[in-house]
Amino acid sequence: MPYFHMLPDAGMNYTLNRPLLDGTSQARIKEIGAVAPQIKDYESWHAVWMGLAKRAESEKRWLDAADSDTLIWPTSML
Repeated sequence: MPYFHMLPDAGMNYTLNRPLLDGTSQARIKEIGAVAPQIKDYESWHAVWMGLAKRAESEKRWLDAADSDTLIWPTSML
């Protein structure tokens, strides 16, 4: 099972890895890897994940939209 180091914040990085755990969706890994540098704080975290969810929804990728929507708040915020 792969684990990607894309964010310096350990809690955010852990949560970012949740939709990537199976390691089989190269498209999802590429999509999230492309936006990860935009995540700097909790405000940008929310904006990035909401953007991914809305894009997936507009493309009728319902599972990706639902996964992105559930990740709007990182575990370190709970």
